[in-house]
Amino acid sequence: SLQTSSPVYRCSLLAIAIVPALGLVGSFEKVQLAYGIVGAAFMPILAVALIFLNGSAKRIGSAGRSSVFVTVILAAVVGFFCWAGYFDVQKKLEKAREKAAAAAETVENATDNPKARD
Repeated sequence: SLQTSSPVYRCSLLAIAIVPALGLVGSFEKVQLAYGIVGAAFMPILAVALIFLNGSAKRIGSAGRSSVFVTVILAAVVGFFCWAGYFDVQKKLEKAREKAAAAAETVENATDNPKARD
């Protein structure tokens, strides 16, 4: 049954009231980015929690333990998000390297050509 006086219930109500109000403090784009990051992190975090919590018969009993199939699917979810995150970071690092190389080339050209400084 729902206990409306429990601290978890009260904190949930407080979060429901306060989190949308963050849009008033920050720009819409930053709040939207934060929601996107939290939303993207939800599935892999949930998968890891389910693997950990439902994977042990000692914690929840043999009847509630996840099957091997479910554990493999959850591991695949975690693996997919790790793979996607790795390639996204690689792409961003490559763009940063290109910008740094372009900036270094601009500085080098400016120091080689004294007329460009005038």
